[in-house]
Amino acid sequence: MPWVMLDDVRLTVRRHRLLPDDARVLVAVSGGMDSMVLLHVLRKLWYRCEVLHIDHGLRGPESDADRRFVEEHCREQDFLCHVRAVDVRSLASQQGLSVQMAARELRYEALKEVAFETGIEHIALAHHRDDAIETFFLELMRGGTGTIPPRSGPFVRPLIGVGRSAIETYAMEEELVWREDASNADPKYLRNRVRHELLPLLENLSPGVRKVLGRSLDRSRTLQALATRELDAKLRGHQDALPLELIRQPDGALIVYRWLRPRGFHPDQIDKLVQAVDDERTGAVFSSGPHRVTVDRAALLLTTIGSGAPVEHIVEVDLLVPVDAPFTFERYGPKAVDLGEGPATAWLDEASLVYPLYIRPWRQGDRMRPIGLGGSKLISDMLIDAKVPGPEKERTFVLVSGDRIVWLAGHRVAEDAQVKSNSTSVLRVALREV
Repeated sequence: MPWVMLDDVRLTVRRHRLLPDDARVLVAVSGGMDSMVLLHVLRKLWYRCEVLHIDHGLRGPESDADRRFVEEHCREQDFLCHVRAVDVRSLASQQGLSVQMAARELRYEALKEVAFETGIEHIALAHHRDDAIETFFLELMRGGTGTIPPRSGPFVRPLIGVGRSAIETYAMEEELVWREDASNADPKYLRNRVRHELLPLLENLSPGVRKVLGRSLDRSRTLQALATRELDAKLRGHQDALPLELIRQPDGALIVYRWLRPRGFHPDQIDKLVQAVDDERTGAVFSSGPHRVTVDRAALLLTTIGSGAPVEHIVEVDLLVPVDAPFTFERYGPKAVDLGEGPATAWLDEASLVYPLYIRPWRQGDRMRPIGLGGSKLISDMLIDAKVPGPEKERTFVLVSGDRIVWLAGHRVAEDAQVKSNSTSVLRVALREV
């Protein structure tokens, strides 16, 4: 019944102190079911709502139809409607981001801009309990433990305690109308596979598991907030040097994780670094982007690599890389393969790859099995055969999957990573233009 939804949202707002009574709220409305329910519920609870619809321009006529739908709904229901168009593909190309991450950055930026212009202090997003559960599993698969919080800065999520099924029921009972986004069912996105494959499997194994997981996430958020405050207190005053005595405490691995994860270090690297401390491997070095950590006699020393020095990057299944990474990554279906793009682009069979992938400069002793050779060959010999000048050799990178090199950038693809006739997902890796 509709009143159950209203009570659940009212409880979430009160418990997490999301909105004062009668607050002005800028509501992000895509036109999809979740955001249409959010807008409807907030009005029912007597909040003064204004709408912002962001046109990402990614789906051609469908994007235009979404915008018109939201504008018409706002006219009918007497909501003030703001519309912003953003250029997602341009930002993704310029900064080497995935389309999804570029869209997220531009969306949040637009929401904050409109909130500032209108003097609205609260921005409501339609994330719900199932979204938080999906994010939790995605983070686990990437080595993290995070999820979607009820509040982050000006952003509030009044539906965070409500499941997708309850939202669907409310939308049907209130006879709401919404727009469907076909990309929400596309299995090429890992989140959709978690949503449509993993969570139904868990529900089948343990009916009601979503509610249980949601309750567990509430406790996890509280515990994580407490742990973060404790870890930050221990890290105070240790910006560039972390004493080994701290790392040897029972929570030492968490201290290192809190210290280095915001700087882009992968959980695998952090585990190996802690192991190096346990093994007393003085002089061991670990790098991530522009940062380098050295195991010294009494502390871990954090330094910044010079701007001219090559750095290493780690690529997870979400394909996000920083702007200074030498490659860009995109995922396609097999029909998109265009071998005519030349040696600056590699088309790889994603099923043959093991995440995370590593981008690093080639090293003496590196070998690979290039297409057509029928065996392995030293990278150094391959560069000599290609008549690569000395200075350019030093700037040559390799892409590593597991323990094998799958691409000598700008030159050769590994035989066991090439696109096959039965490939279903293809990774396009391209040297970034400089």
